[in-house]
Amino acid sequence: MKKLMILLLSVVILAGCKDPGGSSSSSGSGGGGETATENSGFGSAANLGDTGVLTVGAETVNMHYVQDQNSVTFPTETDDSETQALTTKFFMSETEVTNAVLAGVYQWAYDNGKFSSTVTDPNGLDTTTAKHGDKELLDLDSSACKINYAGGHFTVDNGYDDHPVVCISWYGAIMFCNWLTEMRDGNAANVVYEWVDNGAGSGTPNDGIWQHDETTEDVTKNGYRLPRSYEWEYAARYRSDSTNAALPGTYSNPWYTRGNSASDATTFYNDASGSGGDPGKSANDAVAVYGYFWNGGWQSTGVTELATVKTKQANDLELFDMSGNVWEWCFTPVGDSRRVSRGGSWETGADYLQVGNVYESRPYFEYSDLGLRLCRTK
Repeated sequence: MKKLMILLLSVVILAGCKDPGGSSSSSGSGGGGETATENSGFGSAANLGDTGVLTVGAETVNMHYVQDQNSVTFPTETDDSETQALTTKFFMSETEVTNAVLAGVYQWAYDNGKFSSTVTDPNGLDTTTAKHGDKELLDLDSSACKINYAGGHFTVDNGYDDHPVVCISWYGAIMFCNWLTEMRDGNAANVVYEWVDNGAGSGTPNDGIWQHDETTEDVTKNGYRLPRSYEWEYAARYRSDSTNAALPGTYSNPWYTRGNSASDATTFYNDASGSGGDPGKSANDAVAVYGYFWNGGWQSTGVTELATVKTKQANDLELFDMSGNVWEWCFTPVGDSRRVSRGGSWETGADYLQVGNVYESRPYFEYSDLGLRLCRTK
């Protein structure tokens, strides 16, 4: 039964976001004149948990200082069998990127000539697709995508401003980060990602072809970026003290959630005894929006769609939805054809909530349960 449910889930995931039904015609946020500004919190942050506030148009994004050490080593993998060291200090956004925030950034991109109105161009844009370097960024004609474009304006369906972005490719997430940095600075000096529209081996800028494996990152810059895979795992695992380290055998000094559990959950995703049901399900329900739990067979939680951000409790770094709601793109490549995504989603089973689990997707995939979260180097 478990194998059958996993197969069914895989079919749902791999179906992607293409939907001939199209998007809703209702509209919410969006418009021109978008700006991005930071408060002084980014420069003054000195202690773990300090917060920098990013404002994108009318939207506010809290970013917490989640790694403040010159070097920190923590356990990895679902069985905690490996360790990893981080040497980059960084902020991470409190929530997954919402529709309203992404629509504001893409509106800025349109207003500043980043798109072509001829959809067949490498940077083409129309009501069905937004492209850069000949790669689709956002699947606008999917019913799962609640962002719309028409007549020079990006809008969000009513009631979906605070839902996570979905149907966005890795390419779309990369351009969101670069464009947000340009919005903030007024120039591209601090963008983290370069070589975003070059042909394979051509070395010729702006030839209209973007090969993801040629894209480079410079995390010494303070522009916005995706987390690296292990940065994501560190932030998902972190526990503030022994009081919150309720898992049997949880790593201490500092404390980390075991790899077989959801972020900030108090037990193994499938119960510490391995029998399924509670308390594993209750622990997952407190922190994650997800589709199925194991109780002698895979059973539905009753979740039928993604939720607004901050629906469940935050982890000890005040990060919401690190497990569940939507998968989150990471920059990290896997081989030469895939990129890492983390965290599980509203469509998947509790086993994918495990903070030690690493999933991989092709960078052009645009799923109805795949979004992103922001990072910024200190």
